[in-house]
Amino acid sequence: ADLRDELLAGPQSRPPEEVLTLATRLADHGDLLRAMLNCTVSPAGPAAADRRRTLFASKTAVQLLPKRSFSGRVVLARTADEICAALEPLKGVSVVGFDTETRPEFRAGKGQNPTCLIQLANEEYACLLQIRAEGQWTCREGWRRERWLPEPLIELLQDESIVKAGIGVKEDLNGLNKQHRGLRAKGACDLEVLAGRCTQSPATTNLQAMVAIYLHFQQEKTKRIQCSNWEAASLTDRQIEYAATDAWVGFM
Repeated sequence: ADLRDELLAGPQSRPPEEVLTLATRLADHGDLLRAMLNCTVSPAGPAAADRRRTLFASKTAVQLLPKRSFSGRVVLARTADEICAALEPLKGVSVVGFDTETRPEFRAGKGQNPTCLIQLANEEYACLLQIRAEGQWTCREGWRRERWLPEPLIELLQDESIVKAGIGVKEDLNGLNKQHRGLRAKGACDLEVLAGRCTQSPATTNLQAMVAIYLHFQQEKTKRIQCSNWEAASLTDRQIEYAATDAWVGFM
């Protein structure tokens, strides 16, 4: 308890090597992470060495945790009929974990590509809705943009009583609204905003840090998968696991 209190009092003041040594002696990972990841920066700003120390401590804390990914049922849907069927298990839910993916654009001067994957999940089920593949809308009904999404998906997105929880959800929904004329997606619950309102809010509110702080496990995220082709005709197992986990942790 004394060691825990000492770390809570100011882990950023310790050399990285000492933080790692002390951390391995703590059995309660939850207290450890709150000590190391909830470091706040004073208005005046710490010295550069202290900033590096805090960053190191945060990464160290995360690396001590077990890795986890979504292990429930995953359904990948592309056509309108497949998407409608994939949404059936989510009927009647009040909260879903939510995320989207976009094919990265590496050409200078080009704008962001449209959302191509919508991920929805609860504790045991995740559906990955690939609404765009190889430059084409996969479930377009007619030529009006508002019909480029199946009706059950439109209803879910526009139902404000269904909370869509995750990181940057409001921005994701706004993007969908701009891309699909007539869509009025609502119900965003941005977890980074909620975390910022906590009495002891974390200094870092990216998804990996928040998973470590509040769920006490390590979520593996790599740029190689994050920046992969989400409009591919066939998504890889790693892409599917990554996408399902992102939505799942939003629900958790």
